[in-house]
Amino acid sequence: MESIKELLKESSELLVLFLGYVGLEVIKRVKQLRTAKIAEAKSDPKVLMQKKNDIENHCVVIGDQTKAQHVSVWRLHNGEFYAGGDSIKKLSMYTEWAITDSLHVDAQSQNLPLKNFSKTFVAMSENEFVSLQQGHCDDWHMDKFMKSRGYSYMVCVLLHAPRENDNRLVSVGMLCIAYLSENFDFKSINSHQVLKYKKELEYKIDNFLTNN
Repeated sequence: MESIKELLKESSELLVLFLGYVGLEVIKRVKQLRTAKIAEAKSDPKVLMQKKNDIENHCVVIGDQTKAQHVSVWRLHNGEFYAGGDSIKKLSMYTEWAITDSLHVDAQSQNLPLKNFSKTFVAMSENEFVSLQQGHCDDWHMDKFMKSRGYSYMVCVLLHAPRENDNRLVSVGMLCIAYLSENFDFKSINSHQVLKYKKELEYKIDNFLTNN
């Protein structure tokens, strides 16, 4: 009788180990399939353009709700490398919405060195968002950029997404909401609304590829 109990106990333990192994293998396979799906989607022109259009439509909503004249989403990407290995990070406008056609500047907003906006980028990294006034920016390049676009005021917030290998949040781009009027009141900015747009865009950037 005792031997039967011991046999059943050993069998139960083996079954638990087997089910645990199978479970781990299933999880591993699911992750592999998800990774493969993302990799495939990242090179699928149709999926990428659907993603871009979805984010562009969201810019329209942001423009309407904030009464801005221009809304843009920028993406960070690698450029070249300095001697020593430091990456020359660059910014490119991913998509935009403008109240008039003359304000569209997508074609002129590609491959801009991030170092040109270093003070603004650091300020965004240390705050929920930054509010900029042309003629009063500590960042000379950003002030020149705003002047060239005719912006009097701009609200900018960093966008983040989990890094693939360890899920640590990293900067992937930024949202910019621009105003032409010199009479714009910074106090009218709803910080909760800006952070809501940030979260919505982060979700779209990170999850669109895996949901299509």
